[in-house]
Amino acid sequence: MTGKKENMWLTWDSIKQAIKGRRTYLYGRSEDWVHKAVTRLPNDLLGIIDRERAYHGQTYKGLDIMPLESIESINECYFIITAGDFDGIVEGLIKLNLKPGEDFSCSPDFRDYKVLEKIRSYEANILFSSSDYNDATRARGSRVGGGMFILQTPSGKIDRVATGSYRQFERSENFIYAVEYVEKALVKFDLNFNVVSKIQLDKPNFCGLAIDPAGRFLYLANAGSDEIYTFNLDTLTEIARRKFHTNGLGSEHHVNDLCFDNEILYCSYFSYCGGFKRGIFDGGVSAIDVNNPESLPTQLIGGLWKPHTPKLIDGRLVVLDSMRGRLLSGSPKSIGKFPGFVRGMFKSEQYWIIAQSEDMYLTDRMSMTEDAVVLNSGVYIFDEESMGTYFYPTPGIMNIHCLASF
Repeated sequence: MTGKKENMWLTWDSIKQAIKGRRTYLYGRSEDWVHKAVTRLPNDLLGIIDRERAYHGQTYKGLDIMPLESIESINECYFIITAGDFDGIVEGLIKLNLKPGEDFSCSPDFRDYKVLEKIRSYEANILFSSSDYNDATRARGSRVGGGMFILQTPSGKIDRVATGSYRQFERSENFIYAVEYVEKALVKFDLNFNVVSKIQLDKPNFCGLAIDPAGRFLYLANAGSDEIYTFNLDTLTEIARRKFHTNGLGSEHHVNDLCFDNEILYCSYFSYCGGFKRGIFDGGVSAIDVNNPESLPTQLIGGLWKPHTPKLIDGRLVVLDSMRGRLLSGSPKSIGKFPGFVRGMFKSEQYWIIAQSEDMYLTDRMSMTEDAVVLNSGVYIFDEESMGTYFYPTPGIMNIHCLASF
């Protein structure tokens, strides 16, 4: 194949330089794009190439329409593609040894259309957990109920593969480990979601889970007691537990989600000082030295409002500032901002996959924004480069806690 397809996306100024006096044709009689190209290059265009025979011999916007086969010395021409279904045209021109960018390009006017088409047709199997109670009469109950679900894109089809009230989960080798909130259990599934083992936990409010596959450890965070438990990954027996504390002033941190990387355990929480039940939401992400039980957590990112889902992605620590709807790293500028309560995230190729739960904090959110708030749950496919996002709703589900590629 000659040239890289990415090179076909030029600006109008770059196209004018690439033409260099060559005979120039539009490729595609499109009522959406031709009139824009004509105004950009009023003196350079000789005609329109189109594969539809019914157009041949006609004129459109003052340009003759003809088949490609009628063009002599095709290598001496320049083509600007003005057809929305351009993939086949691109392949055909490349087979004629024409180079993207040098001999042809797509109209810059529908680059945004290409971004939309690519993101809405992106294929993925997304495993997500819901902590909804399986009793619709309870405050956190929902019509569908909680469990483990697989969302297929682009169809939007959702299948429940396990019933329960699950929070954070992680896959390790051929098993999936998950926190079952209502039953106060640590559950180990095989990849067909058969329960391999279920370990009863000694108290409620377990939330976060992370795995050290090399050390064969599993970590659980308890949001009620602010404790982090260490289990043997193979036997699922408890080894140790430590209290999450930062000072002697408060003990109400509400630790929630965990992430393990390179001997460091990362933890998100609602309050670094320990005062979240007094309305102090100085949330953030801290690093914990798992090899030093006496060490205090080191805060890495602060100033967050009910954050979740710390992760190491592309060499940087990222987290969701859930109440503000922001995807953040350590940089002051957010990676992306969403109009709801976001929790659960991973990256698949160029796209961020981010979950949103039904928003139960509308009054609090209205105090800081004039933007409309999206109240329903679902999953975003987010392209950081274009800042475009596509939303898949998850009807009947109230809370999504964690998601991963499956």
